[in-house]
Amino acid sequence: MSIKPLFFGFSLLFIGTMSVDITNAGTLDKIKERGAVQCGVNRTGPGLSTLNTAGEWVGFFADFCRAVAAATLQAASAVEFVELNQRTRFDATRQGAVDLFSANTTWTLTRDASIGLQFTNTLYYDGQGFIAPVSLNAKNLRVCPKTSGGITKFSEHEAD
Repeated sequence: MSIKPLFFGFSLLFIGTMSVDITNAGTLDKIKERGAVQCGVNRTGPGLSTLNTAGEWVGFFADFCRAVAAATLQAASAVEFVELNQRTRFDATRQGAVDLFSANTTWTLTRDASIGLQFTNTLYYDGQGFIAPVSLNAKNLRVCPKTSGGITKFSEHEAD
């Protein structure tokens, strides 16, 4: 095997890594210039992301936004929350309406390759399951009579 293809492959990998760093540097520069992190969130629910009675965003995902603000601007309060939903989250992030989207979003190969965004490290693992009364003796959904359920539209769970 020739060393040239190997060298060429590593060169492409290196150049690709550099372009990611340049993109991130632009976002960081914008955040520092603005003096705030524009963080997209949605109403996932209590404990994860919701508005409290005072109209403030609270929960795990909102706190992550504050942690990013603290790390980049040394001020956890330097966050501008932007409410997004399952339909608007990717476009808003891609178009720069927010610096990041902090909510439950499934990371898939298709999304990674096609929507023009860079996923980072996994922040939160979730799953899906079903609950039924023991009296049904249900081993799967097919044996449950007249059952109904709910899913989040425009999510990866819709296909499951």
